[in-house]
Amino acid sequence: MTQRDDDIRAQIRQLDKWDDFIEQRKVLEAQGRSKKDAWEQAAAEILGTENEDTNKADSFCDVDIEQFADKPTASARQIVQWVFEHIRVKDVTPDMAPSPGAYSLLLDVRNNPALRTDFIHKVWAKLLPTRSEIESSKRFEDDGREQIEFIEQIERIKRQVEADAVL
Repeated sequence: MTQRDDDIRAQIRQLDKWDDFIEQRKVLEAQGRSKKDAWEQAAAEILGTENEDTNKADSFCDVDIEQFADKPTASARQIVQWVFEHIRVKDVTPDMAPSPGAYSLLLDVRNNPALRTDFIHKVWAKLLPTRSEIESSKRFEDDGREQIEFIEQIERIKRQVEADAVL
C-alpha cells in the first residue's frame, strides 16, 4: 500500500463514497479486470478523474513563453521553493513564476493531492537543512565579525580625531 493509495482511500471516504467504490470495483473485477486495474478505475470514477476534460489539463497551456523570456534561469531550488510557497496562494499568475516549468508544477501540485503529498514529503523535505547543518551553522552565528567591524570603526574614528588634533 502506497501513500498515494492511502490518499485516494481518504478522499473517497471523505466524500462518503466508500461503499460505491467497493461496489464499482467488484463490477469491474467481474468484467475481467485485474484487481489493481479495477481498484484504480473505480477510484478514478468515484473521484471524477477518469477521462478528465482536456480543457482542464490545457487551461494553462495558453501561457505565452514570452512571459518568461526576460527572466533569468531559475535553479531547481528556486523553483521548488517558489512552488512550495505558492501552493495555497490565490490569484497566482504565470508571470509571477520563475519559469514555465515552475508554473506547470504548481498547477499539477495544486490539482493532484497525491502529487502534493509526494512533493512536500519527498522534494521539499530534501531542501530543508538537517539537524547537523543547523547545529553547525549556529556555531558560526557569533564568530566575532560584528565586534571586529566595530573595533575597526573605532580605530578609524580615533585616527581621524588624532589627525584633526595635529592640524
